[in-house]
Amino acid sequence: MQIEYIVTDARDLELIRPLWEKLNEHHVVRSRYFAAEMVQRTFEDRKKYFLDNAKAELRVELAKDKAAGAVIGYCVSSISTGEQGEIESIYVEPDYRKLGIGDALMQRALAWMDGRQIKRKRIGVAYGNEEVFGFYSRYGFYPRVTILQQVE
Repeated sequence: MQIEYIVTDARDLELIRPLWEKLNEHHVVRSRYFAAEMVQRTFEDRKKYFLDNAKAELRVELAKDKAAGAVIGYCVSSISTGEQGEIESIYVEPDYRKLGIGDALMQRALAWMDGRQIKRKRIGVAYGNEEVFGFYSRYGFYPRVTILQQVE
């Protein structure tokens, strides 16, 4: 299998819509307290967040199966004006997991941040999705604080 990695920017956010929708559904299924809220999320809202949150730079990287001609993974990362880097969203189709694609996307996003001398990097993980902690710890990311939100 040949995977092609394509670096782009906000202009191509629409290409990740179907994968982001699968990621959101993944979060809905795993969210014990906030599933109803997550069901209401739309890609349009997320896209607006990416574009409106005072990001100095937004990087979109696509992983494409060349034979199938399909985008099978992505990583959206950003650098804020305060020189903080963030992995905003990352997803790989289930059939393509355990092939190193997620690793490649992470390594490439972090190398981009390192090339801009970003020292403070973070990733937000939704409650219920703690299974990804092991993946992120390989890159030096660990839980620092837990924010609780009242459920009515």
